[in-house]
Amino acid sequence: MKKTKKIIGCTWILLKGAEILMMLRDKKPNIPYPDSWVFPGGTLEGRETVRQACIRELKEELGYTPPSMEEILVIHYPNSKTEEHFFLIPFNLEEEQIKLGEGQKVKFFTLDEIENLCLGFWCREVIPIVKRYLLKKAKKE
Repeated sequence: MKKTKKIIGCTWILLKGAEILMMLRDKKPNIPYPDSWVFPGGTLEGRETVRQACIRELKEELGYTPPSMEEILVIHYPNSKTEEHFFLIPFNLEEEQIKLGEGQKVKFFTLDEIENLCLGFWCREVIPIVKRYLLKKAKKE
């Protein structure tokens, strides 16, 4: 029996004020969720930690080095060898300053606007969790 390698991903909730940066995936038919909006992210390579992968992928995909990052959620998918780590990251670039390494484009949206987009992966399921987290965080500040 062939052993399936565990896939560990990192997803970024890139926050600028009350808006979050979303990425429109490429229209390539051979990728999951082509032409859909997603929270950007990536997967681990080699012996990287989740944080190391997060920093590397941010540089590769957006040309951005985060000043800080806070892990807010981990999802373990029960019937697969996949786990996804979600990081809340302050983002201080304007859209035109982003060096896009993949995807068609990026754009800032409020969480309410994001709910109306054609979303890929688990984005729709994660939005209520992110909303609750941000509300709780705002009350503490």
